[in-house]
Amino acid sequence: MSVASSSEQIKDNLFYEISDWAKNEFKNIRREKTFNKNMSFAFSDLGDTGELFTLVLYPESIGSSSKGGCAFDNKEYNDDYSFKITREVKFLSLDGSKICKTCESMNKTNNTKRETKVPRFQSKCLFCKESNFYIPKDSRWGISAKAHKDYCNDTYKLNEYILFLSEFDETNNCINLKCYKIYSSNKYFTDYIENQYENGKGNTCNFQPYSWDFYLSGPSMLFDINIDENGVISEVFIDLDNKKIMNVPKSIIEKNKQYCSYSEFIPEDGLEYSNIIGFCERKKKALGKKRGTVSRK
Repeated sequence: MSVASSSEQIKDNLFYEISDWAKNEFKNIRREKTFNKNMSFAFSDLGDTGELFTLVLYPESIGSSSKGGCAFDNKEYNDDYSFKITREVKFLSLDGSKICKTCESMNKTNNTKRETKVPRFQSKCLFCKESNFYIPKDSRWGISAKAHKDYCNDTYKLNEYILFLSEFDETNNCINLKCYKIYSSNKYFTDYIENQYENGKGNTCNFQPYSWDFYLSGPSMLFDINIDENGVISEVFIDLDNKKIMNVPKSIIEKNKQYCSYSEFIPEDGLEYSNIIGFCERKKKALGKKRGTVSRK
């Protein structure tokens, strides 16, 4: 089989699995809209979904055989059973619970104790019976700082992070799904994680999509697609072998001027990674809570 035909087969297999997943999510969305009992159904168990998609992306790889989180999400072996490569896989949905603004206001002004979280696709709040919501967009990928420190080496070869990001498009009634790859060898990414490990009380890096840290960690986009109930309806971008790091957007650079000494003209489509990274520094931020102990086999 040629490389081209092999790549097309991987794409076909991937789109099949993505379409099957999306079909179930649309059922869950309808369930949330009609059930109306403050129970979330849509976009759950995404960790397993991301690992499935990654197995399809890399046909030579296998999964972890573990339900406890103490194994590599994705791995490939050499003939002598040593690790050829291991990967961390994260799947994040931006469609978490929404907040009832009416009940939130009532809690503040009248000292009530109403629940304010509502499932993303539920039409009305059960307490005030209104549809006055906002949807926080502050979700993060959780990346283990200790795992990065312990396994990014010649023995375990934790070389790649595969990051999935989904968001429901209300206007077009579809799911947008993106996939990125970040190499653990990226200096900014490693410094960012090591800072958490050395200076934070918590083990987890709360890695936010479309942020300063995200773009400076050198992500390469593998695909950006839209899916409805019938399957993939559009390909904004797809290159499953892409190694080109994304441009750092102009808006991100301008928003974080205190961390960037670059003073030349910035094009509307941003700057190539290699042209900006040398002028940038990591943000100073509050770090999380106490680390636990994990091990992998």
